[in-house]
Amino acid sequence: MNNVFDAFDNVDQRDTNLINFAGLDTINLNQVGTFFFRAWLKDAAGNTSKTTGGSITIDTVMFLVEVKSNDDDKEPPKITINGEQTQYIYRGEAYVELGATVTDDNPCFVGSVSRQGSVNVNTSGKYDITYSATDNSGNQAQSIRTVYVGVEPKASFKDEKLQAGKLIATNTSTGIEIPASYTWYSKKANSINNPRIATTQNLNVNATSAIKAFDSLCLRVQNVFNSAPKNKPISNFCTKFAYSSLTEFNEANLGLRVFPIPSNGSFKVAVDGQYFNKEAKFQMIDLQGRKVAEKTVLINSIEVPLDFNDLAPNPYMLFISIDGAHYQTKVQISK
Repeated sequence: MNNVFDAFDNVDQRDTNLINFAGLDTINLNQVGTFFFRAWLKDAAGNTSKTTGGSITIDTVMFLVEVKSNDDDKEPPKITINGEQTQYIYRGEAYVELGATVTDDNPCFVGSVSRQGSVNVNTSGKYDITYSATDNSGNQAQSIRTVYVGVEPKASFKDEKLQAGKLIATNTSTGIEIPASYTWYSKKANSINNPRIATTQNLNVNATSAIKAFDSLCLRVQNVFNSAPKNKPISNFCTKFAYSSLTEFNEANLGLRVFPIPSNGSFKVAVDGQYFNKEAKFQMIDLQGRKVAEKTVLINSIEVPLDFNDLAPNPYMLFISIDGAHYQTKVQISK
């Protein structure tokens, strides 16, 4: 009871030995019920306490003790996580464990929080720290802190092409080790033409009429670092694709091979023998989607020479049309 009462006297100063109780022996902690006891003070001179409450003066104070059964306690303890429940740590930064505290509706509760889990700040990913506690009646509680380790993503892709009626590209974005979302879309000039071609990591969709002509293929990537509290800008990456240069693109496997790439402007095109004595149209498209050169050649050998030496050193799209079928590939002129 010394933890409940404090006793003071003008002579003896602070002395809990001055406290006297009546009725403590009637309290049975093994029996559910309500019990009363009273307390008063008596100093060495025999003076007893006087407690003033409002306009009433009393010399003893009555207390009530309620003994409950653990079986009646159905309420689990409450765990409070210190700091943010969701944290974002840049890869390589330090993680500081702030811990958690626990309370319970039972005033006699004495307990602590156990912790499981760890954070590897050198490896991107999602980490869970689990805090647990159990009260006197066996009720259990858990709370989880989620820690994301990583960086905001940077969008990029490669190998974009139309192949066998499919629009294909390989995602090469960085910062996607933690869950990220992807939006492929097209642009024509400076406006979004088809905001949502696909939402997959890599692009592999049918190039149907629903995909309208465009001059740029774009990818938008974002993860949790693009939202609060980091609020990093969402990354977008676009590349000129010149899909709009053909009004009808009925691509077929022509059995073609263009080499060497890169070249100084002189290419050779290996052609399947089935196209002998047919005309082939060759169009060079720059990265702004403009047709900068065009040649029509009669195929009379398995290797067709193609001279674009007058073009400036740059990457281009080469479109080839033979007998109603079409083929495209990226080429590079270097001098």
